[in-house]
Amino acid sequence: MAHRHGASATVLLWSTRTIDTATRTARVLVQTALEELNLPKVLYKYVLDGICETWNKTYNKQIGMTPAEKHLGFPPVRTFMFGDQVVVKMNEKSLELAGVEVTYLHKENSYLATVLRRAPVLGKGTETHTVLEVHPV
Repeated sequence: MAHRHGASATVLLWSTRTIDTATRTARVLVQTALEELNLPKVLYKYVLDGICETWNKTYNKQIGMTPAEKHLGFPPVRTFMFGDQVVVKMNEKSLELAGVEVTYLHKENSYLATVLRRAPVLGKGTETHTVLEVHPV
């Protein structure tokens, strides 16, 4: 009886360590991205989502494929990855953002992608950050 209890405790300890390592790795990657891209901490959630999406689309030696491919059964689409500079193309009804360059953050679903628009504040030496949801092409 003690052996069974000890075995399940070992599995629990292993999975807890794995989760702790993954959490720590994600935290470091997000902090690095925020610093490198000079982004405010309020964008942490969006950067985390983008980092996770990119991680899942990146080849992993241990499993011999991408995590997304292992989960879905087919290779992921790598059209856009976190941090890519993309140009917004809008329909005729809303031309405000047409041709504006934005930073790709992550895909919400098959109909929406989250992007970041950076605009300098004149005379202040700073910039505003606007998170937008757009239809990926």
